[in-house]
Amino acid sequence: MQTYYRLNTNPMKLAVVTNFTPSKSNVSEYGYHLAKNFAKNQDVSELIVFTENSIDQTNTNDYSKINGCTVKINECLDRKTTKNAFSILKAVKEEKPDAILFNIHSTQPNSNSLMSVLLPLVLKLKGISTIVLLHQVKTEGFLNKTFTRLLLQADLVTVTLEEQARLLRENFNAHNVSVVRHGSFTTPVFPQPVKKDEPKKVLAFGKFGTYKRVEILIEAIEQVRKRTEEKIELIIAGTDAPEAQGYLDKVKKSYHDVEDIFFTGYVEENDVKHVFKESTIVAFPYTSLEGNAGILHQAGTYGKATVLPQTKDFEIISQEEGYTGAFFNERSISSLATAIESLIVNDEYRTEVAETNYQAACKNTLASVTSSYITLFKNIIDNKYSYALV
Repeated sequence: MQTYYRLNTNPMKLAVVTNFTPSKSNVSEYGYHLAKNFAKNQDVSELIVFTENSIDQTNTNDYSKINGCTVKINECLDRKTTKNAFSILKAVKEEKPDAILFNIHSTQPNSNSLMSVLLPLVLKLKGISTIVLLHQVKTEGFLNKTFTRLLLQADLVTVTLEEQARLLRENFNAHNVSVVRHGSFTTPVFPQPVKKDEPKKVLAFGKFGTYKRVEILIEAIEQVRKRTEEKIELIIAGTDAPEAQGYLDKVKKSYHDVEDIFFTGYVEENDVKHVFKESTIVAFPYTSLEGNAGILHQAGTYGKATVLPQTKDFEIISQEEGYTGAFFNERSISSLATAIESLIVNDEYRTEVAETNYQAACKNTLASVTSSYITLFKNIIDNKYSYALV
């Protein structure tokens, strides 16, 4: 068989379908940073972001031109309609991208899912190279299995953990699965010493009310305060999860008499770094986790020690990516209190954990992640071109 080489080595026109900050939807922050790093990649000449129509344009002003790459934010999605698949098809026809990346949180069914999960296959049949980035892999339930099989019709499906890839290969006999690590949003910052005369700040960050619940954290902090002389502040930074509206307001009312708890509300993208940098440790009051933990990567990026639940998923992330923390039983207040106390009172241990997380964050930045995706897209395009010439 004759060997064929790429005829067109010019930078590509890339589209990304994703939730986008400041949306409170899942993976919106990841989508924001992923898109920004694609725009910085010299192999991308033009980037189109297909996203929700509720984003604040003031947050995209820095997107019009990055490193010579033209960036367009196309707000063709609407969470209130079931016609998003048709909106994307129309937008793709107008924009004519060379390749499309779908940044998908989960195969969990919703009103937009049925048609949307067919899109990668439809676009692949139209000759457009497609990659689905799947953050959560669900293998239980008829709809989850059906939607996963449909998404696997894309040219390639990527996940962030080897364990997720194993599940797809074993449960769906999938051969078009690759692991591309989650990556750190920005250049990691080496751990900084805590000032002796300042309160120790425990940070909980994210969208709360489902598997992230802060009651156990508040109770644990109270225990630590009673048995140490440490001045401790608890910073709860973020909002309710979309499925748990009103959750944080209820927490505020229930614990209104507990001192030094600060609820920041939604944290603007430019303020995220300040919230992390000012914290002493980052706590994860999770009852479970399905997939990777973006906030753990952020904690590592800012050189922070972490308090982590002893769930299977956090253990997998620790084993595969090198992150660590003071672990606790996710259903035990006293266990969480002991873990927090171990980092608060022991400067040497806290520094050791922080430096380990910093080193883990340094291994994979989003700049390297997006370069990996560009390579994967080029391979897909090359293979299609070679097949067409056979």
